[in-house]
Amino acid sequence: VTERWGALAIISLLGAVWAVTQSVPYAIVAENAGTEEVGRLMGKLNVFVVLPQMLDLLFVYLTGATARAMLLLGGLAALVAAVLGLALSRTHKRDTHTNGGGGHSEESRVWAGRWEEEAEAGDGEL
Repeated sequence: VTERWGALAIISLLGAVWAVTQSVPYAIVAENAGTEEVGRLMGKLNVFVVLPQMLDLLFVYLTGATARAMLLLGGLAALVAAVLGLALSRTHKRDTHTNGGGGHSEESRVWAGRWEEEAEAGDGEL
């Protein structure tokens, strides 16, 4: 993009999606964590957001990499993450179906039980 209006159009189109990706993880933690653990979990989430940014800056500082090289490295990392995610999800599906788990992990059953308890408590929200 060489013109200001082109950059503005791209940012405008991607702005809402970017806002969701930046805010939803925190909303999920705040909604689902207990009052005694929300601070600790928010801190962990912040670390996992900031750590890659710091490693990126350190890599640029040590190697003198260009913005183009870093974007290519980020794209490659995203591709590797997608492949690993697919492989892990297939492994998880196979393991839960063969061990009699009904396709649900123990953790998901615990969360489901927690939601049912809250619903029975009558607060009206799940």
